[in-house]
Amino acid sequence: MLIVSSIFAHIALGALFALFFVYYYINGDGKSKVFLEIILGSGNFAGMFILYKTFKINNTIINLFSMAACMFSFLIITFLLIILLAFIIKDKENDDIIRLRDIIFGQASWVKEFRDKRKKEIDEKLDYNILKNKEHELDNREQIIKGKELYLKEEFNKLEQLGNKKVRLHLPEKSNIVVTNDYIEMIPSYFRDITNCILEMNAIEKKYLDEGEFTFRSLRAYLMSLSTIISSNIFNSNSTDIRIHFRYYNKDKNGYDKLIAIIGKKIVKQDMTFIPNNTNNMIMKSYECKRALIKSINYNFDYKSHNKAIWKDYLTYTFYNFETEGIPVLSFGISVKNETRYKKIFYILNYIKFEEYLQEKIDNLHSFCNLQNIIYGGDV
Repeated sequence: MLIVSSIFAHIALGALFALFFVYYYINGDGKSKVFLEIILGSGNFAGMFILYKTFKINNTIINLFSMAACMFSFLIITFLLIILLAFIIKDKENDDIIRLRDIIFGQASWVKEFRDKRKKEIDEKLDYNILKNKEHELDNREQIIKGKELYLKEEFNKLEQLGNKKVRLHLPEKSNIVVTNDYIEMIPSYFRDITNCILEMNAIEKKYLDEGEFTFRSLRAYLMSLSTIISSNIFNSNSTDIRIHFRYYNKDKNGYDKLIAIIGKKIVKQDMTFIPNNTNNMIMKSYECKRALIKSINYNFDYKSHNKAIWKDYLTYTFYNFETEGIPVLSFGISVKNETRYKKIFYILNYIKFEEYLQEKIDNLHSFCNLQNIIYGGDV
């Protein structure tokens, strides 16, 4: 009976050490596995020594059988546990995710494969590109809200200055601008400048129409003349803070490119930001409402370009009577670097519908010569 008891005790000892060995071998890294082998080896011999003392075994045959039983039970239980754990955690959809040889030889590659596969599945279910677009959309909305908050704060401050007296300018699109006393005092000066501008525009129009035939080159020269007149009469023509420009619809690119542009008295030679026709932008919104629009009070329709940090505010007008295939051909714009300095004149131009004078000039020119043939037939 002594040999049977000793063998069973050693089998139990081997099974116990097998259980600890498999658990730490699966979860440990390289260094911990070496340490584990040293500890378990020492513990195994210590356990057998304790059993020998407990059973007072001095028989060599019994000792050999007991040691053999311990080792065989350790190996068999270890192998069975590894097989069992492998099938428990094995990925059912992909046989290559967790492999028996990875576990048996202590390889960790299955962890990376399993993680990569799960990451790919999550990305496919969540659609990473859609999330990025949503994030970009939320950022744009946040900028719009901040702009409106700043605008409302300025308006409330003006209301506090006026007390109960509320004089407002109604501007597109559905905006009300509070007019302060200092604003009212400057209005006669603004009207004088605008009147002189209109008179000069009428004179330059007569000069070009009297010359007869129009070409693409003369069209650009005429638009530059109109821009220079606006710059010199309404703004400081020497200022580099003002850019006046005309854009045309580029059929090949389906968007708006520069036709002409000036800064102060200088002609701008470099290209301007291309504005796609199929995006949310002020050109198409102006065409829709048939009015000039100011960016600072129409944040929702601003096309976010890379140079928005330079040109802080702008006024845009689209000539709605001049179309090609249902798309407006020409737009006009005034961009400023200092929005605080020029916002009052922007409001006045918008309120008196200055764009109608420009619309009249383009309509007269279009009646005189077909502008579509000139723009799309010329070297554009």
